[in-house]
Amino acid sequence: MPEVRTEFHWRVMKAFDDAIDAMNYEMVIYPLFSGRRLERLHNDTTLLRDSDGAVFCTMNMEFLLKRRIDFGKNIVLLESQSEDFDCVYLDNFLGGKYAAQLLLDNGVKEFFTVTFEESNNVLATENFEKRLLGFSKTLEAAGYRFGKDHAVYTSFFFDTAHERIADILLNYERPGIFALADNFALEVLQTASAVKKTPGKDFFLVGYDNQSWTERAGLTTIQQPMEEMGRKAAELIINRIEEPVGYIQPVKFLPYVVRRKTA
Repeated sequence: MPEVRTEFHWRVMKAFDDAIDAMNYEMVIYPLFSGRRLERLHNDTTLLRDSDGAVFCTMNMEFLLKRRIDFGKNIVLLESQSEDFDCVYLDNFLGGKYAAQLLLDNGVKEFFTVTFEESNNVLATENFEKRLLGFSKTLEAAGYRFGKDHAVYTSFFFDTAHERIADILLNYERPGIFALADNFALEVLQTASAVKKTPGKDFFLVGYDNQSWTERAGLTTIQQPMEEMGRKAAELIINRIEEPVGYIQPVKFLPYVVRRKTA
């Protein structure tokens, strides 16, 4: 898995670990957040060889396979879609559609996103792209054009978009903002507080994940069923270990709207 960037990862992993622990298996986390760690797996496959199976969380499996590392046959992908491996994934296109519809329902005329551009090929999945596609397609169907100039880029670890967000809040009338992760929505809320703008009144905001703090903040968000996804990944990997030649099982989860005061 990558570095634990958000609450999503530790909640999914906690649910996964609880499930496999109940079946007398143990989890070992190997974070692939650098090329050097990937190279170690390539040069020394002891960890993989001594494992019963491998679950890849939020990772670009196509890129990893090109590195010709033998990950074994018992593989499950978590938060990735594949026709070649058992996988657990969310319908992110639908989540993006929900976000757009929420903002449209609030009478928004100017739309923005706060997102993140992945520079590490190992971690470059299509999840954010699908959220954005669902969002933009829904706006287009409603007669609005979403341009790339309305996409604000920030970071998971550093609040880097305060100035751009402040510009939007101060210069557009009741804009609608889709933060493609709750972490980014928090940056919007902090900026709004600094410039004295009220969510749900001066602007509208939709996040993504439904992290534990969002209820207290009144953030409208798109929920991922994190614990259910973790438990399903555990079920799939145990089934794959016990029946290695079984059919490929893709499992799609659906997001749902948690509506609060920001939209």
